[in-house]
This record gives sequence, structure tokens and C-alpha cells, in this order.
Amino acid sequence: MYFYYLIIAFCLAFCLELIVIPKILVISYKKNLFDEPGERKQHSGSVSRLGGVTFLPIILFALCMTITISLYIDPSMETIQIPEIGIKRIFIEFSFLFSGLVLLYFIGIMDDLIGVRYTTKFIVQILCGIFMVMSNVWLNDLNGFLGLNAISKWVGYPLTVFFVIYIINAINLIDGIDGLASGLSIIAFIVIAYLFYLKGYLFFSLISVTALGCLIPFFRYNVYGGGKKRKKKIFMGDTGSLAIGMLLAHLLIRYSMTIPDQIDDIAAVPNPFIIFSVVLIPCFDVVSVTIYRIKTGHNPFKPDKNHLHHKLIRIGLSPSKSLVIILAMSILFIAINFMLIRYIDIKWILLIDIVIYLLIHLWLRYKLNRTQEEP
Repeated sequence: MYFYYLIIAFCLAFCLELIVIPKILVISYKKNLFDEPGERKQHSGSVSRLGGVTFLPIILFALCMTITISLYIDPSMETIQIPEIGIKRIFIEFSFLFSGLVLLYFIGIMDDLIGVRYTTKFIVQILCGIFMVMSNVWLNDLNGFLGLNAISKWVGYPLTVFFVIYIINAINLIDGIDGLASGLSIIAFIVIAYLFYLKGYLFFSLISVTALGCLIPFFRYNVYGGGKKRKKKIFMGDTGSLAIGMLLAHLLIRYSMTIPDQIDDIAAVPNPFIIFSVVLIPCFDVVSVTIYRIKTGHNPFKPDKNHLHHKLIRIGLSPSKSLVIILAMSILFIAINFMLIRYIDIKWILLIDIVIYLLIHLWLRYKLNRTQEEP
């Protein structure tokens, strides 16, 4: 029965997104709200960047409607009941999560319309991390990562805030070519929804599938457009990327938590910390770009064209081929990591991932040097 609620949540979000995106496009054309071409832009024409405006309202609507329907069918509240967490704690967690999302929503809209300094966005992201800690969702166990297991609140609280900021910005910064941020997020939410479903945490699976229901129609408009000559193309903008990043951060940290009365499903995932593999590509990309900027004496917060997708394009690949390669890389990293976790420790898996990613960048550097040497 629970599986049908997931289908209802997905269908509600999917259908609403299909209905609302064309309306957003109409508003963008009437009010001339476009992302214009520029030095760092991959598109050549004016494109609306208000696609992400639809995400939070639709996710909230689909989630609330599905829960309401489930309560009419089953008044015992088993749909959202998780014994080791409790209804009250879930409600508090839900309230803090969407309070943070609302703040990011407003900042995202302001940034997409008039621009906002990165310091302002950074402060709001810190507040979102604090909200998460206040809702009692925090990294209380590293599950052997870097040789550490259970950690104190003095370490876990600031580490949680850091991870929230890190993941939000990773999703925000990877949004450089059509379909990349939404494609990587779709892959991540599919894995997250499945793992929470196996765990019996239906409420968090519902959040994941509603986000999935929003992203799939958006991906189609973002990559292919909605009409002839791609006139109806749309970007998610900061409003969408910040919200998706926050949702991913919350769900990843929630899944990796150790709960005292929780019944571990070792057959599903031997080490819950491996779930962070779903954001491996954007997280590694942020680190590599930041290191490069610092190494070359540039402001680490100032945007440039040294992301993974930029390098793939510079060696001669089209944006669409670069998209397919990066999405395939993400799927391979996730699949390999989830297989390896049954046999080797997570710190060795991280080391293998780092080595593979470094080899990819060394190959790209070699190809870029060869390209520059060609007459």
C-alpha cells in the first residue's frame, strides 16, 4: 500500500510541473525576465531562469496532499509514523526543513531577478544548517569515514552546518550546462527514495519522489525546450538549485544518522555513509575548482570556466555529449561504491574515488594541452 502513496506523490508533482512551467514561460516573455548570453554562459539566446520558482510550492503541495490522502485512508498515521523518530520529531524536522527552504526560496528569487551578493547567500545557508541541527538532524556518526564513528555534538553540529553549505553550493555551482544539475539530482533522488523505502521511512521517500516529479518535466524543458527552435527553454536558476541542494543535504544527513532504536538493514546498505556517493561529482567538482582558484591567486567565490563540464567542452565535446558523460560518470561512481562497500572500508572507497577523479582531470589537462598546441 505504501508504494501507491509514492506513485500518488510523484504523479501530483509531475503533472503540476508540466502545467506550471508553460505559465512561467509566458510570464517570463511578457515581463522580459531572461538570462542573457554572456562570457560564462553556454547558451546563445535569451532564456528564462525562473524554472526553479516552481519547485518548492509544488513539492510542498504534492507532499501535503499525499499525506492528507493517506490519513483519510489510514487514520493511524502509519504513513508518516517512524517509531524510532516519532510523529512530534518528524513534524519539528519538517517545519525546520521548509523554514530553511523558504529562506532559500526568497534569496534565490532575488538573485535570479536582481542579483544577490554571495555573502548574503552564505549567511542564509548557515541559517539553514543551524535549522537542521535544531531539528535534531546532524552528523552524529561518520560510520568509519576517516576512521571515525560516533562523534560528539561539539564536532557534529558544525560539521553538519559545513556539509549543508557544501552540498547546497555543489549543486548550485554544477548548474553550468543544460540538464546537468537537474540530471545529477534526478539520479540522486532516485537512489535516496529507494533506500529510504527499503528502510521503511516512507515520509522521506515521499519528499524524494515529489522532488523527482518536479525535476523530470523540468529536465525536458531545460534540455530540449518545449517548442520549435527551442523557444521555450528554461533554466532552474538559483531558486531551484538552492532548494534542490538543501533537500539533498537534509535527506543525505538524515539517512546517514545513527538512531539508537533503529533496526539496521545491513542487507540494504552495510554503511549508510555511502549514500553521499550520489553527490560525489558535484562535491568533487567544487573542491577541484576551489583549489585551482586559490592556486592561481583568484577569489575562490568568483565564478570562472574551470568546472568539469567546461573542460569537456573545451576539448571539443558538445554540451549534450558532456552532459551524457558526466551523468554516466555519476551513475558509475554510485554503482561501484555501493558494490564495494560490502567488501572494503569506506575510507578506501573514498581514496579510490579521489584517484579516479584525479586521473580524469589529468587526462583532461593532457587533452587541453594537446588542443592548445594544435595550430
